Amino acid sequence: KEKIVKIEKDIKSFEEKIKKFKKGLKNLIDKKFDEISMEIYIETSVNEDIADSIGVALSYQKELNK
Repeated sequence: KEKIVKIEKDIKSFEEKIKKFKKGLKNLIDKKFDEISMEIYIETSVNEDIADSIGVALSYQKELNK
C-alpha cells in the first residue's frame, strides 16, 4: 500500500511538472510568434492582422517542408 501511495504522489508530481513545462513552452512560442509578426509588420507596413496571418502561413509552410 505504501508503494501505491508513493507512485500516486510521483504521478501527480510528474503531471504538475508537465503542466508547468507546457505552459512555459506555450509562452515561449507566443513570444517568438509575436516577434515574427512584429518583424513582418515593421518590414512591410501591413496592418497587424495581416502580419499575423503571414506569420501563420510561414509557420505552416515551414512545418510542411520538414
